[in-house]
Amino acid sequence: MTNFLLNVSDPYKWKKGLQKFYVLFLLLSLYIPLISFILLSFVAPSNKGNVSTSFREWNGVHNYIKFFTDTGFSGGVMDSFINSLIIALIATPISLFIGLLTVVNLWKNFGKNKNYVFMVSNFSISCPDIVQGIAFSILFSVLILPFGFSLGMFTIILAHVAFSVPYVIIFLYPRLSKIHTNILFVSQDLNYGFFEFILEVLIPMLWPNLCAAALFIFSISFDDFVITNLVRGDVSTVTTDLYTMKGGIRAWSAVFGSLILIITTFAFLFSWLYKFRGC
Repeated sequence: MTNFLLNVSDPYKWKKGLQKFYVLFLLLSLYIPLISFILLSFVAPSNKGNVSTSFREWNGVHNYIKFFTDTGFSGGVMDSFINSLIIALIATPISLFIGLLTVVNLWKNFGKNKNYVFMVSNFSISCPDIVQGIAFSILFSVLILPFGFSLGMFTIILAHVAFSVPYVIIFLYPRLSKIHTNILFVSQDLNYGFFEFILEVLIPMLWPNLCAAALFIFSISFDDFVITNLVRGDVSTVTTDLYTMKGGIRAWSAVFGSLILIITTFAFLFSWLYKFRGC
C-alpha cells in the first residue's frame, strides 16, 4: 500500500503517463477517421449513390469491382485521375529542372542575388492560392486566349510549374550551399560541360533532396484545386470532380480514397523495411 501511494505521488510518473496518453489520443484522432473512411468503402451505397454510414449493409469488395468496371458508379473519375496524373507527371520534372538550374546558378555565383530570389520564392509560397489562381487566369486570358489557345491542360501545367518552382528552390539550395564551389572548377579541368557537371556530379550529391522535392511537388500538383479550377477550362481532374459532390459524398470517392491510402501505406512500409534491412 505504501509503495502504491509513493508511485501515485511521484510527479515524474504522472507526467510520463500523461505524455503517453496525449500521444495515444493524438494517434487515435488522426487514424480513426481514416480507418472509418476505409470501412465505409465496403458498405453498400445509398439509393442516390452516396456513401452510406450504416455498417449493417456490408457490401464486401463489390464497390471496388464496380469502381473499375462500371462507369456509372465511378462517374468517369478514371479519366479525371489520368488527367491529374499526367499534369503532375509533366509539371514535376519541369519544375525540378527550372529550380535546379536556378539554385546551381545562385551557387556558382556565390549566392549573388540570393536574397531577391528567396524573397520572390517566399512571397509565392505564402501567397494565397485564390490570389495566384486569379492572377494566372487573368494572365492567360491576356497572353494566351487572344492567340487562339484555350484554357486546358497546357494552362494547368504552366500554372503548376509556376507555383512549384519556389518549393524546389527551398528544397535544394540549403543542401547545395554546403557544397564547395571548388568541385565546379575541378570538373572544368576535367573537361566537363555545364550540364554534364550537373548530371554526373551535382545530381548524385543532391539526390535525397531532389527525391523529396519531387514527391512534394507531385503531391501538391495532384491535390491542387483552387488554381486548377480557375485555369482548367473544360479539363476535369480528381479535385474538381470531388468539388462537385456538394450535395453528398459519392460512393466512388470512398473507394478511390481508400485505394490511395492503402497504396501510400504499403509504400511507406516498403520504404521503412528497406531502410531497416539496409541498417
